Amino acid sequence: GRLYVAGEWTGRFIHALEPTSGADLPWTPYLYHSDLFFIGYDHVEAIQVVENVVYAGGYFPHSGEIPLRTNLVALDRDTAAPLPGFPVANERVCSLVAAGNFLYVGGEFTAVGGQPRNGLAAIELSTGNVTPWNPSGTNLNTIRALGVSGNTVYAAGNFQALGGQARTNLAALDATTGAATAWHPSVTNQINALVVAGDTVYVGGGQAFPVNSYLGVFPPQGWSVLSQARLTNGNFSFRLLGEEGSNYVIQTSATLTNWSSVHTNTVTNGGFDFTAPTTNLAPRFYRARPGP
Repeated sequence: GRLYVAGEWTGRFIHALEPTSGADLPWTPYLYHSDLFFIGYDHVEAIQVVENVVYAGGYFPHSGEIPLRTNLVALDRDTAAPLPGFPVANERVCSLVAAGNFLYVGGEFTAVGGQPRNGLAAIELSTGNVTPWNPSGTNLNTIRALGVSGNTVYAAGNFQALGGQARTNLAALDATTGAATAWHPSVTNQINALVVAGDTVYVGGGQAFPVNSYLGVFPPQGWSVLSQARLTNGNFSFRLLGEEGSNYVIQTSATLTNWSSVHTNTVTNGGFDFTAPTTNLAPRFYRARPGP
């Protein structure tokens, strides 16, 4: 057996590990790029293994020496070589799930295999062809998580309509027709994770307010939220809404691991405004935590 892990590492974005010892096995798919194609956040986000093929999706300009192997790749399980002819996506792939003879693909793309598909597509594994299944239609949807149960495909992310019906961020779709089913939970915020277990669908996520691909704001836990982030005269700013009289500490991080406190304030009249002290849009994140 093998355990496949993926992420954002220099040069090699997928590793195969021996499950008992954790040893890194000599299986090396070269999902890297030259400096000419450097974007700054290349990575693999999703893996599915079906028989002798490892399917990987994420954001990467090309795979190995094969040109245009962008964001979606099929790898030989034994040699790690990219398999020719498998469809690629024109933008980021966030989620993969295999069911039967089909691989369902979710992300931020607008085309897969040269076919118009807005954030959601299905590929027939036996042929490698993109199927006519197209629940998004012309809606520009972002699908971040997928799950399958029987003849139902569950899709989650950031959208307002899917499968021909008004659906906000979460939908159940007929795996044959792509039409939305009657299942219609009310979800306000973006969903980033989804798991189907038995007759229950578990979802997780939150709300992020991106200014660009490198900069985001995450709301604090509990009852306080952050308003829409914005740029004012080149400065990044937002308004924090919270319980009257409560103190909050605004913290910043470039890694989501090490956080530094940059501002403390008390909520009056429902909230307070924060403006970053610099116009330098280097990669960074902000969060608010209850303060002393």
